[in-house]
Amino acid sequence: MKNKIKIILALSVYNSYQNLENIFIDIQKSPFNSVIKKIIIIDNDSIMNINKKINLIKSLSKKYKKEINLIVNYKNYGLGGSQKILFKILKKENFTYLINAHTSGRYKIINQLKFINKATKYEYIQASRFLKKSDSKNYSLLRKIFNYIFINITIFTTKCKLSDPGCAIYMISKKLLLKIMPTINDLTNNSHFNHLMNVVIYKHNPSIYVYPITWNVGLVKSHLRPVNYVAQLFFSLISYYFNKKFNKIKIINYKFKTYKF
Repeated sequence: MKNKIKIILALSVYNSYQNLENIFIDIQKSPFNSVIKKIIIIDNDSIMNINKKINLIKSLSKKYKKEINLIVNYKNYGLGGSQKILFKILKKENFTYLINAHTSGRYKIINQLKFINKATKYEYIQASRFLKKSDSKNYSLLRKIFNYIFINITIFTTKCKLSDPGCAIYMISKKLLLKIMPTINDLTNNSHFNHLMNVVIYKHNPSIYVYPITWNVGLVKSHLRPVNYVAQLFFSLISYYFNKKFNKIKIINYKFKTYKF
């Protein structure tokens, strides 16, 4: 298996640099360290001084012997905007699977890496906070309630039956990523991007594997604005129900700078 696949790991950071070393430690300890050929870190205009960012990533690259590309956005393009920048970069990369991971400390990345073994059988491998064996006892009751509501709204409006359509912890084949990319570029730049992206992926009928995850409070405070998120997601799903597609957004000329280590 290790000789057949080439993994790129993507980490989005927004004021969560303090968690990166723990992630690199988990990677190094895992039996899959050798198949992760490159790490791409997307910085969505976080507040840390640019020289400190560069020195930190350079140090991690040297210490853990990993090729790292640091992408620094010129402005905050939103969660969706950062994902689109990542996908644009990946079109030119040589890899077989992308792993998209959180940097907030809400779960252990080693619990995501162990599902690399499923890569040869499935095009899309996604974590779920809401399977029977998932552990989300430290997740607030209010967030659980809203997630369950939107899981059912999603099933009703789009027929997407993923148990956690809002989850951004996933592994996707390059082949599937290239298939969905034209549609993905039209999606929102806001925080509900991944919810919509998972609907698009489901519609392509790929082979999907979903696994339970332990979900904690995290080490970094969430930047999500719940009221905005709920309203934007609700109207996006209702629009899909009537139009059978998500509304296109205004084309943005994303500007960013790449540092290679």
